[in-house]
Amino acid sequence: MVAPEVAPDAAADPPQGSRAWPRTPWSFIREARAAGPAERRAAVARLLELYHVPLRRFFARVLKLDGSADDVAHDLFQKLLEQDLVAGLKQETSLRGFLKVACRRQCGKWREAEAAAQRALPRAGAAPEAAAVDDRRLDAAVDEELRRHYLEEALRRLREDLIRRGKEDLLAIFEARTRLDGSRPDDYATIAARFKVRVYDVQNRLALARKGFRRELLRIAAERSDAPREELRELGLLRFLGQRPCSTRTPPPPPGPPGPPPRP
Repeated sequence: MVAPEVAPDAAADPPQGSRAWPRTPWSFIREARAAGPAERRAAVARLLELYHVPLRRFFARVLKLDGSADDVAHDLFQKLLEQDLVAGLKQETSLRGFLKVACRRQCGKWREAEAAAQRALPRAGAAPEAAAVDDRRLDAAVDEELRRHYLEEALRRLREDLIRRGKEDLLAIFEARTRLDGSRPDDYATIAARFKVRVYDVQNRLALARKGFRRELLRIAAERSDAPREELRELGLLRFLGQRPCSTRTPPPPPGPPGPPPRP
């Protein structure tokens, strides 16, 4: 994916007024713990609504499913509702860790059910059992689908906002320079010639669109985590805010005192 080119200090600031950050999942959880059963189920339904699209894609990809991926995701959500998800959750900054465990278990149960169904078939018609996948690869697949969903959702919201405000030119320039599918973006001169403007104008309009994209991306993370920037860092999306992850490498030790001069 080609990240927007932004200055390191250009990360979006939290919106003000009616555009203030949304309530996080933990706001719903804390309120639901002291509420009745109906409110608790509504809170869980809202939390799962935030993750339905990426988890459905995850099951379709990992289990190699087509239309039945919706059924597997729905089955997972239904089990979480029946098991009273809210009561079992402990405070974290993000729900990703909990959902990764739930997805791994759902994959294991689905494979067990499929294997049992295959064993019940006549020998001649039996198909080979699906191979198990390492937990780390499953976790990585969940994160990859979340990254994809974050970017696509941020672009969808940006597109709606710019079209609503009659700024289709900003949207077209942004999409020409920011290719989420990893394809090569158009150069500034090509875009300027297409829209019959100067390269300077392209850069200015692009900066405005990128600011909106960063705002929407940060808002999406804030809908799912009490620490949105940390959420984006863990998903490898800080570069879309114009920030680089902090290095965790240990700095080299300071040089010691000079040794004795060499003997002639």
